[in-house]
Amino acid sequence: MNIKDKLRQLDRTSPAPQKPVAPQATGVEALAAQLGGEIMNTGHGPWIHVVRQLPLQTRHGPMPLDRIFAIENAILRLIAKNQISERYDLRQALFIDTETTGLAGGAGTYVFLIGAGYVQGEHFVVEQMFLPQLGAEAAMLAHFETLLSAHQGLVSFNGKSYDVPLLTNRFIQQRMSPFVGMHEHLDLLHIARRLFANDFGDCSLGTLERQVLQVQRNGDIPGAEIPRIYMDYLRYGEADLLPAVLYHNRMDIVSMVALVIHLVEMARLAQQPNAEPVQAARVAKLHMAVRAPQRAAHIFENILSSPTLRGDEEIEFLLHYARTQKKLRQYPLALQAWQQIIEKNTFCLEPFVELAKFHEHQDKDFARALQYTERALRAVETKLQLASTRALLQDHKALLHRRNRLLQKLRRLKK
Repeated sequence: MNIKDKLRQLDRTSPAPQKPVAPQATGVEALAAQLGGEIMNTGHGPWIHVVRQLPLQTRHGPMPLDRIFAIENAILRLIAKNQISERYDLRQALFIDTETTGLAGGAGTYVFLIGAGYVQGEHFVVEQMFLPQLGAEAAMLAHFETLLSAHQGLVSFNGKSYDVPLLTNRFIQQRMSPFVGMHEHLDLLHIARRLFANDFGDCSLGTLERQVLQVQRNGDIPGAEIPRIYMDYLRYGEADLLPAVLYHNRMDIVSMVALVIHLVEMARLAQQPNAEPVQAARVAKLHMAVRAPQRAAHIFENILSSPTLRGDEEIEFLLHYARTQKKLRQYPLALQAWQQIIEKNTFCLEPFVELAKFHEHQDKDFARALQYTERALRAVETKLQLASTRALLQDHKALLHRRNRLLQKLRRLKK
């Protein structure tokens, strides 16, 4: 078959069925009704405004939202590692979450849905701004800008790395001032990682909803599917799953409110005498991070009095306790903790090294400092026989250097 015959055959082949094209104005009106929103017509095209009001007595899982009024700013600042000011007030903040055309971000990624929640009187209000056509982006951003101007801070979940950079880029693309990056910003993902570590395998908002807030969503869709759902709407007018997209976004925002209440309450309880040791230790480390070693030491004292500690846990908490007392220059208490560790574990290097440092630099007992250095060297050399790691080799080198220095000091004393 020559090329002309092939072309004739292609001409006779019926075209593949096409999906319907995206709807025009009438389709947008139907979508607004389906979403329970209002069409905001602009010179660049329409966007859809959806508003939901939740009474603050509403429970999200077991957590009533009105407990946001009971949050202590001092504890909020602690779990944020003092990255927000004393003026920061959750009741004046804007809780934000976005849905985008791609999860990787970048200059070509559009924000097609912005969710913004805030306290208003006796309600928690969630406003959602949805783009049925990308051309109306500037008008949607302008409305979001008015919300930003009316509030004094942001709350997000991974917003510092994702939502705010994307929104900033979209403001710039529309030749608008990116005010979104100028607010004090509380990112709950960072706080959750500090307080939960790897307790649940990951710190995604969905995991924390199930494991911490005891929230089960009904009719939700996976976040990873949302870009495809929106692109199918733009290309083919398929809108059946868009209500679920807005539900997903709205639930994310309400979950942030419940989560921040829970995190603050958890940090408060962790400072009580009978607190769970592992959780209390995480809060004590936050006190160390914000240069409050006295409070950290108090928490570690409570932890060490717990009758439920395992041996390995006790050593770990004794190490932290000794560090806090050293920071406070309470050397007798630090020395006591280091001696306790040595009695329980002769292969833990830190107490040997710290005791050597103390006797060399504080009480100038070079002979005793040398004894602890030699014991540390023996512990390192035993470990090196089992596994030769870079860290152990560096420890060994540092201890040899310390031993040589102490020997020189002792020789000078004998002269």
